[in-house]
Amino acid sequence: MSEDVSQLLEKANITEDEYKKMYEEGLAQKIALGKSPEDAEKMAKRYVRRQLKRFAREKTDLYKGFFIGATPLTDRLDILRRAAVKQASYGAEEAIAAGFINRDGLPLDTRKLVFGRPNPNLGSPIKGDAHEYFRNFWGIASKDEVFNAFKLEAYGEQATKLDVSFLAPVIFTALTKGVVGPYTKLRAGVRSLIRSDGREYDFKKLVTEKIPRVSLGNAINALKLNPKQQIVSFLSGDVVLLKETNGRSMIRLDDESLTFDGMNATAFYPGKLPASIVEDERVAIFGRPYIRTWREIETLNIETYSIYLESEVF
Repeated sequence: MSEDVSQLLEKANITEDEYKKMYEEGLAQKIALGKSPEDAEKMAKRYVRRQLKRFAREKTDLYKGFFIGATPLTDRLDILRRAAVKQASYGAEEAIAAGFINRDGLPLDTRKLVFGRPNPNLGSPIKGDAHEYFRNFWGIASKDEVFNAFKLEAYGEQATKLDVSFLAPVIFTALTKGVVGPYTKLRAGVRSLIRSDGREYDFKKLVTEKIPRVSLGNAINALKLNPKQQIVSFLSGDVVLLKETNGRSMIRLDDESLTFDGMNATAFYPGKLPASIVEDERVAIFGRPYIRTWREIETLNIETYSIYLESEVF
């Protein structure tokens, strides 16, 4: 390995094993395109060098900590496609007039803003093979020995590749974007490094100190005052009913903070629940509560990003 490549590895915070993996993947891609072994080797080396320079230029910070929750992988364009199909089911002409589909029945991009900027594709057909993936992660980490709660946003390829375990010590890199509410805002870079770490943390102490915790009753009161506010926090309750439907799990909760004649509280978990979550257990759910009205009946729903036995985190 040349000296300049070694320097790039150090600047990009990449190990030799990761460098070899990048090179082998690049080599395999070039050979698959029909390049000769000699040409493929040269092209793979140039590709890896360009990637290393790109990684080295990106000003990411190194964080040490752990993750506590995450949203499922979501495709923004798929959401638009499904909305267009739903509107068209009520009537094609109405959907065309509202800008959801064109005369050919193709779904249109209805977003006025993308990442806070005017959408150049507003009103344009959405290509069938186009995707805009995103995923959010939350946890607690430190870059200077001071721990803070964070929200890590990942887009595109990074959103599809990032895979984390909860309450597991890790080292990771991210772009620091400021502070929003109780969370430091981070963004995954072109290459987000996540490695397991041998440190030990007092998870309960850090979660108690750094992550917001709201009772079900107080969540209802806060949302009645401001229905649009985003309260991403821990909420605890006793499991009174579990049900799996349409690929997700429903958890009905009870808590002393709920009034007898008030709203029910229901959490929705994407997928099958951990085996430890059963009826009559007290759980701590990390997620976003919101009030849903259906047939004039209001309920407190929770979009769930992770679920634990309460004793695991408090």
